[in-house]
Amino acid sequence: MNLYLRLLRLLLLLPFVRRRSLLDAGRIAFRVWPNDCDINLHLNNGRYLTFMDLGRLQLLAQIGLLRNDLAALKKTAQESRP
Repeated sequence: MNLYLRLLRLLLLLPFVRRRSLLDAGRIAFRVWPNDCDINLHLNNGRYLTFMDLGRLQLLAQIGLLRNDLAALKKTAQESRP
């Protein structure tokens, strides 16, 4: 459930992200909670990859590709209707 809340927070903040160029570095901050850690108190590998997915989503929004991808997805969905 915690990951869904992080995704919801990210989606709500996407319209307010600052635009960047393609070669600029992107940065996103997350707080690591105890349920994100393994027995050695390191970030779990699966959770790390999930954070990377959320970072990619924000990076796509910052460079402006997310809007293009969503428009293309909407166009293909409308074309596939009978």
